[in-house]
Amino acid sequence: MTRVERSRLSGSLSTQLKLVAQMIAAELPVEIFFCRIGGWDTHSNQATDHANLMRTLGGAIHASTRTWRRPDRAGNAQDG
Repeated sequence: MTRVERSRLSGSLSTQLKLVAQMIAAELPVEIFFCRIGGWDTHSNQATDHANLMRTLGGAIHASTRTWRRPDRAGNAQDG
């Protein structure tokens, strides 16, 4: 069993997605990965908070796309 430091599990969404990509690249025998981002209960300031959450989510997914691509032998990113 592979252990992961608890502090790495509670980081930003970008950090969590990067860790998932590293575990996949290491070919760990895991079928399901879980990442979380809080703050979706936005009733009191929904217009601003929801927009900020969507920006955070989009930025994390965009940043992780570079991690999900595997380099070819020449070092160029290739879609997995």
